[in-house]
Amino acid sequence: MNYGAPDVLRKCLVDGGLFTMPSANEAWPAYVSALPTDPDNILVIYSASSYLQGRIQKNGAVIEHQGIHMHLRATDPKTAYDKLVDLVGEPNNLGFMEKLYLAVVDMDGTNKYIIRSACRRTGILPMGEEVQERRVSYVMNYYLTMYRKLN
Repeated sequence: MNYGAPDVLRKCLVDGGLFTMPSANEAWPAYVSALPTDPDNILVIYSASSYLQGRIQKNGAVIEHQGIHMHLRATDPKTAYDKLVDLVGEPNNLGFMEKLYLAVVDMDGTNKYIIRSACRRTGILPMGEEVQERRVSYVMNYYLTMYRKLN
């Protein structure tokens, strides 16, 4: 079975202890392509536009950098900021995403992926506060360079 970049990244973030699977009913669940009403503090990972790098002269391979859009929602700005520091870092403090290098992600015991790197395409963009729920949202975009590990 093949998995998309959002699924692989979510598994990597869960394995890294930053987020949980929604089925666990624990703090900070990470969803893929679905923004539920509850709970308040969540991360949603979407696919975004990718780009193809030119051919590698040695072997003719073309590298595709998978686009990722992440939406973090929290009850208040302080809670969001604390999680964003863990996820993407701050000056002089690299976050989880900036440390991703040759991460092996075991999806189901059979399918493994290697995330070679994560490159942030945008800054952290505040999306404002929800009118009724009073929750705050932030978004950021990355390129993931990854591939499926054979054997």
